[in-house]
Amino acid sequence: MKINAGPQAGRHWRRIGVSIGLAVGLSIALSSAGYAQVSWTAAGPYSSSGRIISLAAHPQDSSIVYLAASGGGIWKTQNGGASWASLMESDESSLEYCSIAIDSYSPEVVYAGSGNYYSKAGSAQGVARSSNGGQTWTFLPRFTSSPICSLAVDPANSARLLAGSAEGVFLSTDSGSSWKKVFDAVVTALVFDGPNVVYAGTASTGEKLVARSSDGGLSWAQLTIPGSLNFPPAPATGVSIAAFAGTLYLAASRPGDTVDFYRSADSGNSWFSALEVSLAEPPLKLISNPLDGKLYIAGKKLSVSADEGVTWTPVSTALGGFHSAVFSSDSLLVGGDQGLEFALVPRLVTQPPTADLQGVSFDSASSLKLWGAGNAGLFRLWLVPGTPETRVSTVGAVGAVSVGSGTSPVVAAAGNVQVFRSLDSGATFTAVTAIPVTEPQATFSPLVIDPVSASSMFVAGTNLYHSTNSGSTWTLVSQIDPDPSHIVIALAMAPASRTTLYAATACLDEIAAASCPEASFIWRSAKSRTKTSPAFLIRPTFSTPSTDLTLLRSRRL
Repeated sequence: MKINAGPQAGRHWRRIGVSIGLAVGLSIALSSAGYAQVSWTAAGPYSSSGRIISLAAHPQDSSIVYLAASGGGIWKTQNGGASWASLMESDESSLEYCSIAIDSYSPEVVYAGSGNYYSKAGSAQGVARSSNGGQTWTFLPRFTSSPICSLAVDPANSARLLAGSAEGVFLSTDSGSSWKKVFDAVVTALVFDGPNVVYAGTASTGEKLVARSSDGGLSWAQLTIPGSLNFPPAPATGVSIAAFAGTLYLAASRPGDTVDFYRSADSGNSWFSALEVSLAEPPLKLISNPLDGKLYIAGKKLSVSADEGVTWTPVSTALGGFHSAVFSSDSLLVGGDQGLEFALVPRLVTQPPTADLQGVSFDSASSLKLWGAGNAGLFRLWLVPGTPETRVSTVGAVGAVSVGSGTSPVVAAAGNVQVFRSLDSGATFTAVTAIPVTEPQATFSPLVIDPVSASSMFVAGTNLYHSTNSGSTWTLVSQIDPDPSHIVIALAMAPASRTTLYAATACLDEIAAASCPEASFIWRSAKSRTKTSPAFLIRPTFSTPSTDLTLLRSRRL
């Protein structure tokens, strides 16, 4: 049995998707090998990076940079990006970090905020601290159930540390040993501006984008940015801030990924605004060049302003989809969905291997190759150690990949609403919309191909969809789980028993926009053999389990 499941749906559906696939797949492999010990060899990607969420440069030596990759852990370079070293490899939680902060007074002290930016409230999160530049770490008490994707160290008091999550601002006055909540808001940015003055970017209502504290974070006042009569402000999806001696710069992403820019020369009392200056999928990064004062917004593209944000122009880059930026040596290092790039002064940069693959499948065209799917795209990997991978340039972020059995040339990978299919063993791919855009679904939809007939494949959101022509067209089969808050998070088909299709469903916090119970459900369908029915049929009406759709197991994970 093979299973495919996407990555961005919270702790419980990750576990069920992975556990089903590993439990079945490994049990087959181990039983056939007499339960021999399994050993693993890296197959890549070696030179392709995943989504870079946060970058931080050493305040005294900008060739030293730390990065946090979505699902890829914390990495460090000491030579301006020529090589990278993975930090916290021995800790299983190290893959989920989304913010980094360096103590400007003692730069060997580094903090990392735990959690995945693209997951909502769930498991407890905290901050890790290193006092030796990342060589060893202390994992401090956890204090919030949302990812900690903003951190700031007081430049005048190394013991004072602020952390931001969707639950608010948290303050520590003892280098992270203890915490208390000091402000209630959805916080996406924190920045100090001299002694005791600190700003928090708040992704909430359209006009309340920033809060200010004048006592080092103990108390806060929400600032109001007046909206335009012609362009009423929509809720912000993300906020980034830069502040220097009372001058405050702010970039806010809105629904539709447009970016508005705001500037205040009097600590947030009055504002200048420039609307829709760029595009960004949060998180975004606003940064100022300390040498010439130019402003940059790292978003879907890189934009620059040389006049305090009045006008903006795009900067030519090879990559896109940026989320972070930092000045390193004589250039601007930007990171995002496709990895790292030096802008302004182009320089070579080594990509840390943080591709964060979510799905893998053997390549039917070669016994020495694998297909890997993840946020960074679709890769063809070699089972020859050290052999560079190939990224499919026409395929975006995907979370599941499946191939036809034997010598079948069919390859399919599932993104969000689209399925990317190839009929020539991966030489070319075509994108087909399989699931309606309005249908609730996991970030990456689960996908499975019939192990005997590659022309038959299934993909699921809330409903199950079937294609009988290798993904060219798709037909709605039915809803799987009668609970409308549950979506499909995994699909599997037993190769020796094609009469049965399995599906796992769950309520996901990020889809429901509410806290979901930590429970998942596994369903089984039975084959219906009629001349007019598809090979697999889950009946449209199954408010209670039946012989056609059976609830096998529900558990708290």
